[in-house]
Amino acid sequence: MKILMVLMGLDIGGAETHVVELSKELAARGHKITVASNGGVFVAELETAGIVHIKLPLNSRRIKSLTASYFGLKRVIKSGSFDLVHAHARIPAFICGLLQKSLKFKLITTAHWVFKTGPLLNLMTNWGQRTIAVSDEIGRAHV
Repeated sequence: MKILMVLMGLDIGGAETHVVELSKELAARGHKITVASNGGVFVAELETAGIVHIKLPLNSRRIKSLTASYFGLKRVIKSGSFDLVHAHARIPAFICGLLQKSLKFKLITTAHWVFKTGPLLNLMTNWGQRTIAVSDEIGRAHV
């Protein structure tokens, strides 16, 4: 299976560690994993495990960064023939949700935290076709 993991960055943190370990395990089981993020300290670990990293400014809500991330992910998804796209934060999930409408790929998200919601933030929130919660508390808050 070809899987694209999309997250904001790869510096030290729980979601980042989760993505790195999940990606390495899936790759060890024979899946082809690609990770897109703004980069960080874990990029070298992924690349050592044979996992491709694509640097995009997915860590910023600035229009210039969102636009660059949108077109960068569009190019990656169209050329990658991924079986699954897995987003791990609100900005990546928002962009992937926009792209899913036209590119028709399978999209899942993982909720790593309880996010504030409201009318404006709900416009930027997309939970994909399926959502994985890292705890029962987070699952109750988002499902």
